[in-house]
Amino acid sequence: MFRPLITLIGVLFFSFSVNAQVNIAGGIYNDAIFYKSFSPYVISGDAFIMPGVNVLVEPGAVVKFKRGAKLIVRGNLRAIGTKTDSILFTADTSAPYVGYYQGIQVEVNGGVSFGQKTTQIQMEYCIGEYASEFIKFKSAYNGPYIFRHSRFANNRYVCKEIAQSAHEVYYDNCLFHNNYSCVTGGGESHKVYITNCWFLNNAYGSSGGHVSNCVYKGNTVEGAYLYQEIENSYFFENKIGARLDMHHDTRFVNNEVFNNEIGIEIDRMGIASHIVLTNNRICQNTSFNVKYDHTNNIDLSGNCWCSNDQSFISGKIFDGYDNPVLGLIKFDSHLNCGIRLPPPMSIPTTVDRENTFTMHPNPATGYTAIEPQTGVYKYDVIVNDVQGRIVLSLVGQVGKTVINTRPLTPGMYIVQVRNGDKVLPIRKLVVR
Repeated sequence: MFRPLITLIGVLFFSFSVNAQVNIAGGIYNDAIFYKSFSPYVISGDAFIMPGVNVLVEPGAVVKFKRGAKLIVRGNLRAIGTKTDSILFTADTSAPYVGYYQGIQVEVNGGVSFGQKTTQIQMEYCIGEYASEFIKFKSAYNGPYIFRHSRFANNRYVCKEIAQSAHEVYYDNCLFHNNYSCVTGGGESHKVYITNCWFLNNAYGSSGGHVSNCVYKGNTVEGAYLYQEIENSYFFENKIGARLDMHHDTRFVNNEVFNNEIGIEIDRMGIASHIVLTNNRICQNTSFNVKYDHTNNIDLSGNCWCSNDQSFISGKIFDGYDNPVLGLIKFDSHLNCGIRLPPPMSIPTTVDRENTFTMHPNPATGYTAIEPQTGVYKYDVIVNDVQGRIVLSLVGQVGKTVINTRPLTPGMYIVQVRNGDKVLPIRKLVVR
């Protein structure tokens, strides 16, 4: 049974500050809800969701972390936002930077049997930013672990240390941008599933896992490192599109690799029927379409190079003809490959931190006026009550928009200003 967090009074757990934020440190010993209306919740020191305890984060809630703090999950954490009301995990500072706080550390749920599946972490329509390790899997044996429709930005690592014997980890319809490293781990167990995701302007995108229908663009070291499977995905404008360790049951199939510095770099490639690298379009990469780093000869027939000129194709392949220590690459040449365009980016509503708005008078008696800062000319205003229900919605005007508060019951409200698909930082409004 969940109970409101406000009922869990205990000096080791939390305190209310003068500006109404909820400060959390120490143990969380009972099931709890992080309410949007009481946000922000500030992890002021290391906080522990104790074994067997369930914490639910409401849509629209904000969870902030003091410098160096972390949330250790030994129970279960559910953060389920909505498309129009996402949940924010961020740094508790006006000047955030990568690695400001530690992040969320997953440990064994001691409230159940070891290895029992409990869906220990589930996040949907969430934003995670400015962590050193947003999700660190010190243990991942009470899964599955599910992340959907979420955005991860400006983290050192988004997801780290997934053990090879761990339970399943799912990332679906997520956007990873401006991180050092995104998803890494899982070994050769095929326990990490990454689908319909965008990796944009990171240093490293994904490492390992079963990857399908993803887009890698602008990653400064490499888009993906494969030692499991990548299919139906797109790699462009990366330093290295994909780096491949082709052994065991590895597959790189039906991918578009173009306009990278190096299209694919193959660390090694075994010769077996279950090792598959075919039906890819690998074209127009500036240095090499393929760079091969191992000693045995390999066959890359069945891929498209956008040319039937064997000399041209060979000139874009780095192998034993360039360095006799390396093996040679066999290929065929044909032009019969269509161009598939990447799918549109599917991301949740994001917080526009570059813009804000003023709202006065507040508290309001009869009216309040909203004025976004310069540069926001088209916007919508949405007012929610503390239960999350929309009580007022209108199209903003250039300059100030006056809200008549007389029909509203006295109390506290949440005001959102939407600029296109972005949400400006929310404000609390008190109506008298």
